[in-house]
This record gives sequence, structure tokens and C-alpha cells, in this order.
Amino acid sequence: MKIRFRLVWNKHSHHDRRARGFKGLARVIEDESTAGHYKTLWLDARALLKIAGAAALALWFGGAGLLYAQLRSQPFNRVRYTDLVLPWHWTQIRDLRGQGYIAAGFDALAHQKLDQAMFDFRHGLSRHPDAPDARLALAQVYARYGYYRGVRDIMLPQLDRSRPPTDFIHFLVQTSARFDDHATVLSVCDRLLPGTARDPAEHTWILEQKARALIALERYADAQAVLDEAGVNSSLNWRSLHVQAQLGLGHGAALEKEVRAWSSTALPTDFQLQILSVVLSRRGDVAGLTKTIESLQQRHPTEPAVWTEAIGLYSRAGARDAAWLTLQDALRRFDGNPTSADRLAQAALDSGHPDLVALCVEDSRGLGRSVINPLTDLTVTYLKVGDLGAANDTFKQLLTEDQKILDNQANLPAGDAGLTARTLGGPGFGGARGVAAAPPVPLTPVIRDWLQTLLGALAMPADDRAEAHCSVLQQGNLGLTAFTSSAESLAQAGHWPAVAAVARTGLVRFPGSTRLTRWSDTAADKIAALPAPTPSALPAPADGSAPPAADPTIGAGAVAAAQLLLAAPAAPASVYAALTPTEFLAKLDAAAQRQAWPQVQAMIRDVRAENPSWLAQTQSDIAWREVRCALELQDPLSAAIFVAQQLHLRPLEAPRALTIARETLAHGDRDTARRLAEAIVNSVPQFKPGQSFLQELRQPPAPAAPSEKRG
Repeated sequence: MKIRFRLVWNKHSHHDRRARGFKGLARVIEDESTAGHYKTLWLDARALLKIAGAAALALWFGGAGLLYAQLRSQPFNRVRYTDLVLPWHWTQIRDLRGQGYIAAGFDALAHQKLDQAMFDFRHGLSRHPDAPDARLALAQVYARYGYYRGVRDIMLPQLDRSRPPTDFIHFLVQTSARFDDHATVLSVCDRLLPGTARDPAEHTWILEQKARALIALERYADAQAVLDEAGVNSSLNWRSLHVQAQLGLGHGAALEKEVRAWSSTALPTDFQLQILSVVLSRRGDVAGLTKTIESLQQRHPTEPAVWTEAIGLYSRAGARDAAWLTLQDALRRFDGNPTSADRLAQAALDSGHPDLVALCVEDSRGLGRSVINPLTDLTVTYLKVGDLGAANDTFKQLLTEDQKILDNQANLPAGDAGLTARTLGGPGFGGARGVAAAPPVPLTPVIRDWLQTLLGALAMPADDRAEAHCSVLQQGNLGLTAFTSSAESLAQAGHWPAVAAVARTGLVRFPGSTRLTRWSDTAADKIAALPAPTPSALPAPADGSAPPAADPTIGAGAVAAAQLLLAAPAAPASVYAALTPTEFLAKLDAAAQRQAWPQVQAMIRDVRAENPSWLAQTQSDIAWREVRCALELQDPLSAAIFVAQQLHLRPLEAPRALTIARETLAHGDRDTARRLAEAIVNSVPQFKPGQSFLQELRQPPAPAAPSEKRG
């Protein structure tokens, strides 16, 4: 039996009588023919189209309703039902979802959930990039963690989209200047200046910031030209910058006359005296400087800031004895206040004179305060002046004092943990001048490692010592000053390859830093001037084979190694293309076994930049090694971000991330483990083991069981 179908579009005008006569949607008619018995299914095409259309509409609106119900369950949803139903609204959905993520980020930020806020902001900005308020909020979180590269990467793209608000501009410029990235300040100011014609105050502010950056870059003539454009004598800030530019140009004598003439103007007297003291200090006029400082001290006898500034002015004028006497007088007046004492100690450190810092050490001892910080400052100062022997002796004293504190804390009964010098009281217990000393705090491990590896690199300038020091700089999350201090000390000793390594490591953390860039350029020039090693200097083996490579120590034999340090990170472009994925991962693992985590980080960054043909095959393995590298470098923020990015692309790898989080907890880092667990749960909410692990971490840790006494 055969079956055939007939569509009837108009039953009333159909040529077949049977089609005109049937009712409903369909009718089956049996026929006989020479071909045999068959059935014909007559279908009403118009009715079927109406039913299909109704079903399609029901499916369309019903599916949109189900999707909208799912989106509406999210508290910060911005997608409307009409956006899902109307196709010409579909282009807006991505942007609306980004707005929802951004709103969720602000809510998480208000509740101090920084990891969740960063996750939401990043996802929101990827969908709704024109959101300067979200970029500013995320940049402020990054700045709180000292992650300047993230600040720059998240804020600069906004300048290509629309003019950001004033608070955005001020934060970007001031943060870039604080992290020594004056080139970015210049770029931002040049881009924003054309749009400030209608706002004179903002126009002047941007010009002054541009002049400040030019002064930091030692482009004094350009800075003065910018100040002239801003308007002569437009503000006190303008006058301060004008003085710095003129001093940089060497116009000290004329500038002194100009500043002294300010006494006939309506400028504040304190401001005139402060500016005059700066000019006299730069000119080396100690007598005039002393008279000006005494005038300021008489006007403000209870302000420690006047004495603190005087120490720096005397030091810059070359009057070390006057600086020492000023510090002694200031300690006698203000050392009863720990905050003032700390500021005076910082001024002594900035002066670069060890005897001033030693005076702060003795003052702290006399008050019964901890000498950990003063001894640290003294060690750094000895390194700054190149006295390696005194630096080693001071560092040994520092370790001895640190061990005393650790021993006292270990021997202190649990019930006496809250005792301080105030409860003990009496002379010799920090009760001098009626102020109790705070409980002593041990030396920070990263500071100890930084000083120890720096002293080692200065004592034995080999590549492995420099690499160990760079590893501490990278892992310890130290500030920019640590990098510049290391570079300065190594440069004084003539260890230019090590200076290049420190500068290169620092520029990864602080891109665009003016001081680190200068050290890198100086090291490159010094290394290029080193004589090339001669083949005759290498011993010839007895078997006639090629002589072995010399140890890469600082000197003529280190030229090749130093050139590698200054070249593009990791390997040349042809190396990765010639490697197989297995060989590259083996190199990564070998570097990890040596604890050379900055090298691992550089190799990952460079292989991604080169993008060899096999990179896609190993992307997942490289990503998880990058997570471990971030954890080893004490960068839990980057580790959590890497985990979230990886799970967003490959949610099935959540067990792998959970394993890393559990290992982190096993090593005692509960906060980092919780941060990783939150990244896992936020990326893969349906991953039940991750939720359980996060709940476990959110519970307070169980107290340790008391040990049983024997006997």
C-alpha cells in the first residue's frame, strides 16, 4: 500500500471534488489504480500554517519567558522581557548584562567582598566597557593591593571611549605619579588638555600635573614652558613647581631674589619661608638656610614637621653636622610621640647619613622601644653609602634582636600575651617621659630575606645570587623603594648585570617606572662598555675539546649573561617554535624545581607573546602552572584572577583548581585558599565540592587540642 500527501490551499476552488468536500485539517481517501491500492492524505495547508504559526509564537514567547525568569532571579539583572522577545533589541543584551555585573560589583564592594567585586567588575567591563565609574572602583581595589599594572590596564582604555569624570582623571594621574610612571602622566595630560578649554580650573590643574611629570623626568625647560602656559603666579602650587623648574635649570641666584621679593606680596609667610629654604638648600647657603629654618621653628615650635623638613634640607645642602644637631633636638622634643619619632627616623633614612640613623637607634634603645625598624634603616643606609662591612655587622645585630623577640614571645605564658610596657611600668620598661612602648614586633620575613639576599649578591656577585635576590623582590610584594635601593647598592659595587636583573624584575611589577627605566638604561650602557672575554682567558681541556663556559660572575666573563638579562625576556623568537609542547613544559617544570619563579613567569609571558603553533594544545597546562607561579610569588590576587579566567573558559577543570586550593590550605595559608575557593564557586556555581570547601573555610578554625601532660 502506498501513501501520498496532497496540500489543499483553497478547498472551495480546488479542481478535485473530494478536496472541496472534506472538512477539518485532514482527510484520508483510499484509491485504486493500475499502480495498486494507495491512500491519499488531504491536508488543509492554511489551517496547518495557522497552527504552526501559533505554536511557533507560543514557543518564542514561552522560551523568552523561561529565560527571563532565570535572569530575573539574579538581583542585579538589567535585561527586560522585551529585550529577549524583540530581535532588534538583541544587540543590547550583552551591554545590559554588563551593567548588571557592574551593579553586582558595586554591591560586593560595599560589603567588602573584594574578590567578588573584582570578578563582577571584570565581567561587567568585558560586556559594558564604557563605564568609568566601574573602572575607577576596580582600579582603586588594584591600587590597594599595589597592583599598578592592573590600574593602568583598566583605566587607560576609558580614554579611547569617552572623556571620564574629574575624579577618574585625578586618580589616574596621581596614582601613575605615585608609582613613578611619569610617562603615562604626560600621555594622559596631552590627551585630556584639548577638552578642558571650557573649565579653566581643570585646565590649570592638568598643566600643573604635566609640569610636575616633566620635572620628575628632568625636562626642566619644557616644564617651565608648560607653567608659563598655565599662567604666571596662578597658584601656590604653580609657584612651587616654578621654583623646582628654575632650580633644575640652574637659575638659583635669580630665583633667590625672586623669592625674597615675595615678602611684599600677599602670599602666606610660611609658604615664602618654606620655598626660600628649598632655594637656599639647593644653593648650599647653610647660613641663610639656618636663619630661615630658625624663623620657621619660632613660628611653629610644636610642629615636628618643621624639624623633619629641616633635616632633609640640611642634608641636601651638605650640612651633615647641622642635620645631626637638628635631629638630636627634634628627638629631645618629640620622641615621646611614636608617630613623630617614626617620621624623624624616615627623615634620617632619607638623608643617607648612617650617623643620623644610628642616633635614632640609640634613642629607641633609651626609650625601651623595639630597635627592629631603626636597625633595618641603619643596614639600608650602610648599603646606600657602600659600607658593606658595617651593613653586615648591623644586619647581624638585627637578627639577634629579632631572635630575642621571637624567644620572648615563645616563652610568654598564654595568659600574659596582652601585657605591654604600660602594664609592667617603671623605668627601663618603656615608661620614659610617660609614654609606654608598643609590644615589639619581629622582623618581617620578606625584609629579612631582602636584606640577606642583597648582602649575598654584593659579597659574591654571581648570577645565582642575583637571581635569588630578584626572586625575593618578586615574591615579597615589596614596594618600588626596595627595587631602587637594591639597584643603587648594586650599582655602587659595580655589579651592572645584577642591576639590570633588578630593574627588569621591577619593571614587570611597576611598568613605566622612571627610576627603574633609568637604572636599566644605565646598566645597559655599562655592560656594553665592558670588554668582551678573550678565548685565551679560558682554560683549554687536556683532551682537546672545547673549553667549558666560564661561571657567569660579574666582570668581563659576564657580558654574555648580562646581555641576555637586558634582551627581551626568556628566549629568542626561534626557540619556542623549535620546541615541542612537552619540551616547553619540561623547561617550565625544571625552572619551578629550582624555585626560579620569576623565570617561570617570564617564560609564560613570552611564549604567549610569541604564540607558537602548538600553544593552543598546552594552554590549559600553562594556565595552571601560572596559577602555581602566582601563589609562589605571594600574589594571591593574580592567582584568584587566573583561576576565574581559566574556569570561565574550561569549567570542567574545577577539580584541578580545587586541588590547588586544598594544597594551599595544607600549607597553612587559609586566606589564600578561601580566595581561590571563592573564585571557583563564582566561576562554576554548580560545582558542589567547591561549595563544600568554601563553607568549610568560612567556618572559624577549630582550636588546637590541649596537649596531655605525662606523669
